[in-house]
Amino acid sequence: MTTTPTPSQDPALPREAYTLLAQANLLRMRGRWDEAVEKCMAALRLAPESASAQSLLGDIYENQGRLDDAIQWYRMALDINPDSPADRLKLDRLLESRQRQLAALHPHSDYTPLSPIVVQVPPAPPARGLRHPETLLRWGAWLVAALTVLVVVLAGLAMDRSRRADEPQVKAAPVVLPAAAVNGPAPDAVQAADPSEQALLQALQQDAQMTAQNITPVGVQMDPRQSAITLTVLCPSPPAGASVRDGLLRDGLLALQAAGRAQGDRAPTSWTIRCLLAPAGSAPDAAPALAFVADTTPAALAALGPDLSSLSAAQMLPAFRNPWWSPDAPQ
Repeated sequence: MTTTPTPSQDPALPREAYTLLAQANLLRMRGRWDEAVEKCMAALRLAPESASAQSLLGDIYENQGRLDDAIQWYRMALDINPDSPADRLKLDRLLESRQRQLAALHPHSDYTPLSPIVVQVPPAPPARGLRHPETLLRWGAWLVAALTVLVVVLAGLAMDRSRRADEPQVKAAPVVLPAAAVNGPAPDAVQAADPSEQALLQALQQDAQMTAQNITPVGVQMDPRQSAITLTVLCPSPPAGASVRDGLLRDGLLALQAAGRAQGDRAPTSWTIRCLLAPAGSAPDAAPALAFVADTTPAALAALGPDLSSLSAAQMLPAFRNPWWSPDAPQ
């Protein structure tokens, strides 16, 4: 059973954060997951150095069956407080559960050679001589007929090949594809096909805040079946010494905030952000690469507030679900 730590048990937990975590724990027990996550995020902004919010987020995601997210939050809690036996026990239990799930999905992952199948062929009956000479004559006639047909077919094939060799050969002109069809359009030339997608893309291209941060929108995809919108943006390479992941988190949130302002009451229930990282100054001719993908909701974005400049990566990351980082992208 999960309990909320008191300020005396967690010195890094201020009174306001304790109140928020107590409310989040109550919402978790009532199954109101999204509201519980928002309370934890608010507590995390007040006390980013406390492991209590990360631990409770792990409990919330575990209750929902989202084991990967729960494992991530328990690990973050242990990074802050490695001596927490409760978080260590929860993490070990989830890792063991995940291992059992993988074993159930792949029950034959360990190869066990099968026993060879031995087929016993009964011995041929002993030869007793030819009792029916007419049988031998019949088989001989069939063999002669088959050889005759084979000779006729081979002769026909040889004549056809000789005729084709005498015909003039006409070479077809090579098919040349335009470079755009082979390489595809450049990232800044991606356009949305649907009028609603085109309108949102134009609004993002004209957004002053995105222009000031040198964030380029390159794609919009709307899924009306699930009330979801996917944004693809090109993020600038951070200056030397700056964290690439911090920059991608901040740029992705800025783009999502701009899209939310543009959509207004037509905002979807789910957002997906895809961040392309522009090449560094040492390789200006390199192609942009996909570096970060994650999901979020309007409620999670609203909980961060309009000003992102003072937020750390630990405060911004909880706004995303199912985050993915490219293994080739620098830290």
